[in-house]
Amino acid sequence: MIPSRPLWWHAVLFACAAPFILPASYAGDLVINEFMADNATTVSDPQGDEDDWIELYNSGSTDIDVAGMYLTDNLGNPTQHLIDTDSLIIGPGDHLLFWADNDTVDGPMHLNFKLGASGEQIGLYGTDGTTLIDSIVFGQQLPDISYGRYPDGSNDWRSMNIPTPGDVNNIGAAGSVDVSEPSRTFTTSLSVTLTATNNADGIRYTLDGSVPTGSSSAYGSALTITNSTILRARAFKSGMEDGPVVSAHYIQLADDAIRTLESNAFKDWVTQKKDWRT
Repeated sequence: MIPSRPLWWHAVLFACAAPFILPASYAGDLVINEFMADNATTVSDPQGDEDDWIELYNSGSTDIDVAGMYLTDNLGNPTQHLIDTDSLIIGPGDHLLFWADNDTVDGPMHLNFKLGASGEQIGLYGTDGTTLIDSIVFGQQLPDISYGRYPDGSNDWRSMNIPTPGDVNNIGAAGSVDVSEPSRTFTTSLSVTLTATNNADGIRYTLDGSVPTGSSSAYGSALTITNSTILRARAFKSGMEDGPVVSAHYIQLADDAIRTLESNAFKDWVTQKKDWRT
């Protein structure tokens, strides 16, 4: 006769056999948000070392406990590093930074692997060691340039000249553009020079009043304006937001129009002088 089992035994058996399911309350909310695989001078860990790092982000509205989950730099080895702590909460909209330094003696925020600047993988797995929560496969990385989602939690990955470990991702913006000639009138032609103030790979411009894009005309040398024109220009820099749009309006006047204006101005002056005398 097979002895009867207590109810708790069946509950434990079911729990062990059931597959891990990422709680619906934060499925898709927990992501790998930013990382740096070649940290030369950007930030130091609490021990003073410039280590590689990985940032997680909670884009949801509830707390997420990542204790017992796994991080890896090899998707073929999901359980490479256990986040071995009783509780590690990421609050809504918060970021959590791990140091990829292969130095776990420094504490639970330090991983047992380093990142390869030549390119590799990062994976975040659930507490069962098989459920993939998020991953990223990346190529060659440059010193002190991070790679992350912009904005936070989005599907758009960008190289970031302004790394933000543990904070809101910010790719920065290209600088402004100085225009040598402000809005004015002219008669025959006008030479206009554009200069980027800083943070720019180049300047794009339009002469029809439209907003410049990455496919607009590239500025190379002084522009010669020969007709009434609305000039608009902005600076661009790889990995950053486009710079502010600057505008200048140039109105061409015919010679006879100039003479008419001058004549009218003289007449007004004479009239004003007569009125003053009287």
